Amino acid sequence: ADVAVAPDRPAESGSPWDPDPPPDDAAFDAVAAALARARRPVAVIGTALDRLGDTPQVRQFLAASELPVVTLPQGKGIADEASEAYIGAVGTAVGDTPHIVDLLGRSDCLIGIGFDPVESGQSWHRNAPVYSLAAGPTGFGDYAPAAECTGPVGALLARLLADGYAGGTDWSGTELAEARAAVRKAMVPDREGSGAGLSPYHVVAALQDALPDDAILATDVGAHKVMVTQAWQAARPDGFLITNGLSAMGYGVPAALAAATAHPDRPVLAVVGDGGFGMMVQELETARRLGVAPLFVVFCDRALSIIKVAQDERRIPHRGVAFKPVDWARVAEGFGVHGRAAESLDDIQAAVTEWRSRPEPTVLAVPIDDSLYAGLTY
Repeated sequence: ADVAVAPDRPAESGSPWDPDPPPDDAAFDAVAAALARARRPVAVIGTALDRLGDTPQVRQFLAASELPVVTLPQGKGIADEASEAYIGAVGTAVGDTPHIVDLLGRSDCLIGIGFDPVESGQSWHRNAPVYSLAAGPTGFGDYAPAAECTGPVGALLARLLADGYAGGTDWSGTELAEARAAVRKAMVPDREGSGAGLSPYHVVAALQDALPDDAILATDVGAHKVMVTQAWQAARPDGFLITNGLSAMGYGVPAALAAATAHPDRPVLAVVGDGGFGMMVQELETARRLGVAPLFVVFCDRALSIIKVAQDERRIPHRGVAFKPVDWARVAEGFGVHGRAAESLDDIQAAVTEWRSRPEPTVLAVPIDDSLYAGLTY
């Protein structure tokens, strides 16, 4: 985002880039007053902020106020997702857990911390009491925040604390714990796998267990994107890459290549469906040419599973969504890239350990039973 708003070239005069105007004090006071009188506030984190620069102050504010917090997908890693105040992710256009939407609906003040409606595929934000602190205006279409102060988000949150805001809500610990538990229960299937393949949730859990906190995960678009966004615990604001809003299928592979180029010292993996991987498999040659070493984890369910869900909900037969299996490990070898198949969660752990000990571009093909995508709706 910092590249998108930077000047295309240095000013010819040599003068520095014009700073943003100072925050509007009246708008800030309106947000602060709403938060002060709220009894059931919820923090909603989005992408309309400086992910890296604002994160320390966002975390300081959340720790001091103890507000329950939900995040939009592109804002994952900004909040401490291991905290008991973290409820989960919302805004993936499909599959959003109703438990989070219900919690948002019971709030009397949604404090938008960089919240941008571009990521919300549902309508919960349109009539909600959203009080926004964002890097720029976020109103769009029929959405307008109840009050909005634009400026450096981290500094605005620090100002709230300096002015004396200390949190205090009517949310009970039991209420929030039940919400967290409901989010988890909705995405965890009743078994780790079947004869058709492994549970996608348990595959992601195995990957997380095998990787350090500084790992960077890029997720492609599809049924797995919804589950990965909820299940993956992003420890850092630059550790989770996702396309959301337009949601361009085929994103995962090039995003992982870019991340591995920018951060050659960190483990980088892409989680992609076999449909999306087929669209971008030629980029294995790019990985070799660049000399980068991502791990491409291919979810092999032999279908466009999210479209199957849409067809099921419309009660129409599955059409144009299934395809024959492909041996992606052998395909990888044809590109001169290491290919490996995993038949169990132990195989996944072993493959990640091998890749970490001898980094090279690697394709890990994992059979997936798409009936084990728990709680997926369209």
